[in-house]
Amino acid sequence: MTAAPRSAPRWLSSALAVVAVAATMPLLVVAPAQAAATGDLSLTGPTRGSAGSCLRYTLTPTDAFGGPATDTGTVVIRITESPANDAAQDVDFCRPGTVSTPAISPHYANASAARRFYVAGTTVSSEPTSARTKVSVTDTGTGNDDPDVASPSTPVDRANPSGQDTAVYVYDGRQGASTVLTFGVVGLVPGGARIEAFRSADGDETQNSGDLSRSLTVTYSAGGLPDSTEAADAVTSVKAAPTTSFSPQGGPAHSFSVQVTNNAGDGVSGVTPVIGATAGPNAATASRAASFTASCTRSGNDGASTCTYTGQRPGTDSVTIYVNQTRSRTPNPTLGLDTNEPRDAVSATTTAPVSGARFVDLTPDSATATAGGSREFTATVTNADGVVVAGVGLAFSETGPGFIANGTSGSGGTSTQNATTNSSGQAVVRITTTSSDRGTDAVTVGIRNPAATSCQASGGRCTDSATLTISAPTPTPSPTPTPTPTPTPACTAAVTSLPSDRITATGLADVLVSATRGATVDLYAYSQPSTAFALVRTGVVGQDGVARFQVRPPSNTRLYAQQRGCPAGASVVLNVRTALTIAVVRNGVRDYTFRGDSLPARSAGLIVSIYRITADGSEVLAAQVRADGSSGEWSVRRVFGDSGRFGFVTRTGQDLVNAPGSSNVRSLLVY
Repeated sequence: MTAAPRSAPRWLSSALAVVAVAATMPLLVVAPAQAAATGDLSLTGPTRGSAGSCLRYTLTPTDAFGGPATDTGTVVIRITESPANDAAQDVDFCRPGTVSTPAISPHYANASAARRFYVAGTTVSSEPTSARTKVSVTDTGTGNDDPDVASPSTPVDRANPSGQDTAVYVYDGRQGASTVLTFGVVGLVPGGARIEAFRSADGDETQNSGDLSRSLTVTYSAGGLPDSTEAADAVTSVKAAPTTSFSPQGGPAHSFSVQVTNNAGDGVSGVTPVIGATAGPNAATASRAASFTASCTRSGNDGASTCTYTGQRPGTDSVTIYVNQTRSRTPNPTLGLDTNEPRDAVSATTTAPVSGARFVDLTPDSATATAGGSREFTATVTNADGVVVAGVGLAFSETGPGFIANGTSGSGGTSTQNATTNSSGQAVVRITTTSSDRGTDAVTVGIRNPAATSCQASGGRCTDSATLTISAPTPTPSPTPTPTPTPTPACTAAVTSLPSDRITATGLADVLVSATRGATVDLYAYSQPSTAFALVRTGVVGQDGVARFQVRPPSNTRLYAQQRGCPAGASVVLNVRTALTIAVVRNGVRDYTFRGDSLPARSAGLIVSIYRITADGSEVLAAQVRADGSSGEWSVRRVFGDSGRFGFVTRTGQDLVNAPGSSNVRSLLVY
């Protein structure tokens, strides 16, 4: 324990306003031979943030070489309003990583005394940091100090005199214990603050010449206490991700990661956004009440909130996420969405349950293909109200001269392939032909387990069919020889280009083909693991000399174009990233289950890696899991050893079939 101070603190006349800058080596108190004496202090943390946010700082005593200090010592930390006479500001210690209404407004911690002693531990808070007894140190105030202007109801003995809070930390690294001190600082209104720290070499808690010291200046932008009008009115931007979400009726809620920021771009803490449907089957109308449940968490110190939404009726809802504000921000404020209130729009599609699947439709009903080319057919599954149904197992089959690309060949000129409807209630099959194929190919699709759906009910349709007519290529007439043949200037080798050579699976890619104006061009392609080119698109070159196509391949694809009657152009490669999502559910103390989707699904199961993003932006592998081979879904449970807020992202590697995939970053408070 440390005795009460013998004299008033003497602070540096000018402190460095930088983070973790090396100090001049002071004359040190002699330490035991077996312990590395403290030779430096490192103070790191943000230099700006919104008012009301508990900004996290780390103070580390180190030896002369930057390693952990293994001696004992006393560190004093002081936070001061900047300027010190800024009566409107109130700066306090707080618990980093949490946002909660303070028991004694507006103090987050250190409320009962202006200066307090803390025994060895890793955090500064108003609770003991170890099993040892916490002892208060004499208040440095006069006892007659006025309370902070920002909290006129605060009792005199609970104010922090002169806008200052002080904490004393005793560390002991001799037994290998961590000497890292983590603490938080909050400014309750916009303004400035200064953080100063020094190591008392003689333990008297008074700064003397030669004591190691560090300092930095912090600027607080618009914000306020949790749930206050100041915090809500400070928000100028609301951003939500993802912008579209799909979930089956009765399934998990739609989840959106929301970031609320002020006009300085800083995250605003202590704000609870509002989420609700503004249009769609679950929105309120003149003749129908709203049919959804929705809620948002209060934003954390980084301005991050999570909003969930569940629609009771199938269909696509237009959902708005916004922050309610006062008259100072919007005229005639109400509890609903008003003019000028910051917002973001997303869509939430509640797909019908598999049991409600009533109809399967295969389109087009009939199609033609030139021998050597291919054609796609799309199966769409809907319920009795026309709402799409995701997750329905389908079986495609064909009989005739063609065959299903990547399908399973059978006897008698047949092939089959199983598929599952995507979030749009659709599945696609491609019929490929060879140059010698001729005739009609019958294509059929059926629900694999009709008993699990309502397609067998009266009026339902469990199967549908279409036809593909395969014809011989139109022969190109041989040119008539002439004594002096002249090359046709209109015949050019088509040039294929990609405005973007990398897309995410399920996304559309634009393909531009440059050739002679008015000419017909054919686009050929193959998608890995296939290596056989097939005709996929045909078009006419416009007056600007360009034909435009769109493709939606599931895997890495090579394409080339050919102006009819002319040499083929060079090929280009379109890289297709694996589409990844990530969601997380808390099971208990630091116990979480991560889950998501990887598209396209791989029959052998794709390896999905989960990375934790550290404070310096680097990524650390947290877990790996093999996705389901048919659905692409993955799930893994992880128990963490430490608490804190981290970012998590899923990634897949590069292989022959797909380019590396990456999900959005998921911010998670582990506790």
